[in-house]
Amino acid sequence: MYNTFPKPTRLLALAAVSASLLLSACGGGGGGGSGTTPPSLSGSTPPVSLAGVVADGLIQGARVCYDLNDNGRCDSGEPVSSDTGANGAYTLSVPASEAGKHAVIAIVPAGAVDADTGTVTTPYTLKAPPNSNTAASLFVSPITTIVQEVMQASGSTDPAAAIDLVKQQLGMQISPLDKLHRAARHQPRCRPRWHDCASNYRTQARSGRDC
Repeated sequence: MYNTFPKPTRLLALAAVSASLLLSACGGGGGGGSGTTPPSLSGSTPPVSLAGVVADGLIQGARVCYDLNDNGRCDSGEPVSSDTGANGAYTLSVPASEAGKHAVIAIVPAGAVDADTGTVTTPYTLKAPPNSNTAASLFVSPITTIVQEVMQASGSTDPAAAIDLVKQQLGMQISPLDKLHRAARHQPRCRPRWHDCASNYRTQARSGRDC
């Protein structure tokens, strides 16, 4: 089993707290993942290939899994990628019947390399919510982690509401699931490093503004 780790950056440290604060301010709440055994990967239907990128800056050396049992961890028996290269890219082979239904989890170990900040010294976990468009590139970042944390805190399996809330709280003009390391210029309230967005997100969640 690949373990999940504490979240070292300010943005990741605030993700779960921010999700809780936002849902409280907006009248939300609910349960988390099921923690059940991953479904069997056997079957006659050809698997589906899911591909994407892991980035805060582009992350080299991350290991990505498909969270079949929705427990927020990479467990034995779940689809897992090879380590990401310098471009942060990964590929997963998942059962066709499960494609688009579960989160993607990226384990970033100590020794991985962030293209913006260099060698990672404290391991951490990034997440991205399910995407029914299995042909789309699945971006995994600190901001997608917040979206997934909002979903998990509310007990929702539909990312649409969480996406809308995060966009509203961060004043974003594009989806938080987009490749934000390439799109910082489109975000008037967010600098290229998304740590600053977390502070803004937390402040607005506490005050209940924009809800």
